[in-house]
Amino acid sequence: MTEDTQIRMKRLISEGIVIVISILLAFGIDAKWAQYQVEQEEKVALASIQSEFEQNLKQLDYVINYHLQAREHMSQLFNLPDEKIQQLTQTEISEFILSTSNPITFDPILGTSKSLVDSGKLNIIENPALRTAITSFLNIISDFEEDEYYMRENALDIWLQDVKFGGPWTDGVTERSVNGSVQGFDFIPKISHAEILAVRADPTFKSLTFRYHLNIGYYILELNRAKAIIVEILELLE
Repeated sequence: MTEDTQIRMKRLISEGIVIVISILLAFGIDAKWAQYQVEQEEKVALASIQSEFEQNLKQLDYVINYHLQAREHMSQLFNLPDEKIQQLTQTEISEFILSTSNPITFDPILGTSKSLVDSGKLNIIENPALRTAITSFLNIISDFEEDEYYMRENALDIWLQDVKFGGPWTDGVTERSVNGSVQGFDFIPKISHAEILAVRADPTFKSLTFRYHLNIGYYILELNRAKAIIVEILELLE
């Protein structure tokens, strides 16, 4: 092999090595860039999920506490003697009648979680326990639909019974939802002391109210299951 040939061979080998190294570097850079993008996508998703579930926990606590307080008011409505009812303020009797049938529900914020699951991208979340908890939460809230349906149907039955006694009634002071007070119902009359005494003495109204609150009891059980998962998710995000 001549000297020129040796030089050309060495040059080809050197160039080949450079090309191979360049290709490997390119693949390495692409892999690192892809990994960086996944990490950034996960970071954004986790921040959004944390914000959503902090809001979900706040709303869930409100709904649970509202229904527990409503149950207490309902119990007082049927147990207070007539003379005590007569002494209640307008706001108090409005609160009592509202407690018999106000089907406030939990409306979770699911934007990021549902988007990740629906798009098949939940795996960008590295923590398997967090992925499982998010999936469990989405599954459990799907079970709410039946309870919420019966809540609304039971509330409607109570409102139809209210009509027989001059209802339905409302009061801007007590009418509210998870988003705050509800305005615009001033044209609907407030319940009077005579009306609340008459309606609470009706056995059908009482039976319907108890049925409604029995349904609420099951709903609260489901809400507490959901709350436990939300707490777990927030702890995993810390």
